[in-house]
Amino acid sequence: MIDNIESERRRAFVVWMRTGRWPVARGADGREVKFNPWHDPRTGRFTFAGTGNFFAQRWDGGGFTGGGGGGFGGGGASGPGWETPEERKQRERATRARAATPAAIANKPTPRIAPKRAAPAAKRISRVTITRNGYAFELDAHAQTRKAYGFLGTASKPPRSRTAQARAGGPDRRPTDEGGHYIAARFNGPTDAFNHFAQDRNFNRRGYRRLEEQLERLRKKQKEKNGRGVFFKVIPFFDGKSQRPSELNIWFTVDGKTESVNFPNESEKKRDRK
Repeated sequence: MIDNIESERRRAFVVWMRTGRWPVARGADGREVKFNPWHDPRTGRFTFAGTGNFFAQRWDGGGFTGGGGGGFGGGGASGPGWETPEERKQRERATRARAATPAAIANKPTPRIAPKRAAPAAKRISRVTITRNGYAFELDAHAQTRKAYGFLGTASKPPRSRTAQARAGGPDRRPTDEGGHYIAARFNGPTDAFNHFAQDRNFNRRGYRRLEEQLERLRKKQKEKNGRGVFFKVIPFFDGKSQRPSELNIWFTVDGKTESVNFPNESEKKRDRK
């Protein structure tokens, strides 16, 4: 029995190699055995050509059956490798038809969209430090003073620049402003424009002057006892691109102890109302 099956396999293979077609399979009663390669995988039922899934024929010794695997020593042969040109066209048409159905389109993977490149980060405004009369002034790219500091000195003839005082604040200067100093002239503050700012007249002549007088007393005490001196630092704050500072933060250090004070650049009456 085994020899007969092997013989049938070999004979079928020889016919296929010579003609490109499988020999017609017949049952034990001599009737022709036909095979429909088109099946519906969901129900297992036969379908018309071009619909369902295509399962190619293979010889298992007793007749032609569908699907791949087995056959010719177990090496197996699957679907498209055994189909005729016409069958291949039918299968490709069926595949395209399935891909065009609404369900197939809805389940189609969404193509990956490449992320947008982030805009380059804004360049940081560079600062430069200028030293004058023993003080350091940090200026931004617009020559606006962002910080001034140093040990308070003294001047026998306080230097002044009427031009720098008159131009302080530029277009943002108010009618009630004066040209004030970050480092007072009595402490040998430089006459450069960067040591000047538009300062409310009332604030200049009252609050800021009282602070300068307090610092002068501390400086003299330090000198009398040969102390290290009074270290002073001021940082102005600006609203947007205004050239007029809206407030000043001030620190002064004496004998290792630091005190700070904040001054809005407004009159005392206006500050009290706020």
